[in-house]
Amino acid sequence: VATLCPGAEVVAAYAGEGPDGLGSRLGAVVAARADALTEELPYAAVVVPLRISPDAGGDAEIARVAAAAGPAVLHTECLGPHPLLAGGLHDRLAETGLVQGRRMSGLSLVTLEVGVLVGAVVGQLAVQAAETAAVLLTARLGVPVAPVSLTEPASFEYGVARLREGGARRLALAPYLVGPEFAADQLAAAATAAGAQCAPPLGAHPAVGQLVTMRYGAALLGQGPPQPRAGRLGQLA
Repeated sequence: VATLCPGAEVVAAYAGEGPDGLGSRLGAVVAARADALTEELPYAAVVVPLRISPDAGGDAEIARVAAAAGPAVLHTECLGPHPLLAGGLHDRLAETGLVQGRRMSGLSLVTLEVGVLVGAVVGQLAVQAAETAAVLLTARLGVPVAPVSLTEPASFEYGVARLREGGARRLALAPYLVGPEFAADQLAAAATAAGAQCAPPLGAHPAVGQLVTMRYGAALLGQGPPQPRAGRLGQLA
């Protein structure tokens, strides 16, 4: 993100406790940025959730922290769904060797023996976002794709059965995650139970950085008329 948006100060913070107590708390970081608002140094901060799916609890906490800091602190929606994320999932799937790295174009004969599960967490809204990603992946890969909830066994089993009935003999699991939303051992266990090869989560894929930057820019454009003084721009992911 810092590379894509060199004029911004980019700071990572946790809306809750950081892993093992490490990392900066979002409230403290945002408060420090709000305190920097003076006549000599106007300062705007944009909080961008590093999530690709909605999360009611986390979204509410971010909104609360931003509101407490005052109108100088903005916050955005999550990063997905977006076609860039489908491209990121495609890249991660290609790392498993089960799909081609290039996008299908024109009339192409592809094998339908591979089926892809797009796995989401954090409720029905996340699964709905995964459905959008599944449609985009089907168009890119030309293979059957099914969205599933990684935390609901019935949803997962239904997705696997659907792909098997469609002729898929080999399965790949594409985690619709940045990464920390679901423990790595749980992800591996879900893939093993489904008999699927698991692609890596999106992690620091360039698509994630692009979307954070896009959310940041859109938030600033929505602020209204420019302020009389030029100010520093801060971004929190």
